[in-house]
Amino acid sequence: MSISALRKVVRSDLAAFAWDKWAQLGVLAPVERPDRRAMDPEALLLFTFEVGRNDPRLFDEVLDWLLTNEKLVSVQRLRNLCLDDGDRTLAEAALAWVACKRPRAGFTSKAPLSQTAEPTPLFRTARQPVRTPDPTFLSFGFVKPDTEPSGKSSTPDLMAPINFTFRMRQMFGVGSRAEVFRYLITSLEAVGAQELAESAGYAKRNIN
Repeated sequence: MSISALRKVVRSDLAAFAWDKWAQLGVLAPVERPDRRAMDPEALLLFTFEVGRNDPRLFDEVLDWLLTNEKLVSVQRLRNLCLDDGDRTLAEAALAWVACKRPRAGFTSKAPLSQTAEPTPLFRTARQPVRTPDPTFLSFGFVKPDTEPSGKSSTPDLMAPINFTFRMRQMFGVGSRAEVFRYLITSLEAVGAQELAESAGYAKRNIN
């Protein structure tokens, strides 16, 4: 198999994985087999922001989900899980987009860095130039078509195992407490505060 063919297979499999998980979280898409394990929503968001650059519909539907379910998402944890500047820029652009579409205190984006280079296309599969770019993504250096939210997303089914994290957040709030309970309930091993902090995505002082 050639490298280009392998790349297409991997991209297709990654997108299929993301679609399947998001369908169980509330994105309008078919579900092949319900998961029995809890999903990490912020990690899935960061994963999908990158994978979605090869699947514009996936990217847009996840933005729609984020707009509908913003109260279930931890902005601080999303930022804490970013590994590099690429992650941070994509995450901040998405947060800014939601804040622009539905402003509210507590769900805001950091100001974009000053752009010295030419903006780059957000979607790697784009074949035609974008005539009307989204101003929010453009401010973060990404050329993305200016599209309206589909409005197709729904709230997650809190009784589904994959949405266990959201059940904890409904009970204990969107913060470190819910992540500690989630880990302690689902983990089979005893861990210290440092290991728990790494899994929870919060600083050790918050876990303590």
